[in-house]
Amino acid sequence: MLARISDAVYNFQKYDDAFMAKTFDKLWVALGITPNVLTALRFIGTTILWVLFLNVPDPNTFWNTSILLLFIVTALTDLWDGALARNTNQITELGTLLDPLADKLLIGSVLFFLASTLHHWTLYMIIFLEGIMIVLNVIFYTLWKGKIRGANAFGKLKMALEVIFVILLLVGVYQQSLTVLNIGYIVGSIAILLAIISILKGIKDSGAL
Repeated sequence: MLARISDAVYNFQKYDDAFMAKTFDKLWVALGITPNVLTALRFIGTTILWVLFLNVPDPNTFWNTSILLLFIVTALTDLWDGALARNTNQITELGTLLDPLADKLLIGSVLFFLASTLHHWTLYMIIFLEGIMIVLNVIFYTLWKGKIRGANAFGKLKMALEVIFVILLLVGVYQQSLTVLNIGYIVGSIAILLAIISILKGIKDSGAL
């Protein structure tokens, strides 16, 4: 079952890379934008979200369509930078290190903001697991001096589901829809399971054990 999921994720990645090569990659190359620049934009987008949130007296007024669009565009840079790096042979150790960190900070930050409005265990669990993954990446690289690896298939799928999870929560809060929120919690629960699998596989693949 897990092998089939892994194969499906990498097959989707191949189709996505082919699509990006014919569309967005041409735009980034023409503009002289590298994969690491797109990753940096994810950090910038996350920082803007922090600035906006910290300057709103009432957190309940923070959730609107502008924030939703900012999150979606920022999250899309994860799709764009990976495809551009693979298609143009610009995969670097720095990019491989910063890309998952940018993902975790984006997802963790928005869920942290949402936790002031929502109080569901899935938000706290994902924030906790993302923190664990950051710590493990640092440990693997510094103590075991292992080569930095990109996210495994379960980590990639987990990230996609986390983005969907956050979008559903943002829409649910903005529209005051309990149905949308409950669907989001289900997606978040699946993302949590994939995160645990990704962590365990990462530990195994690291050679630390």
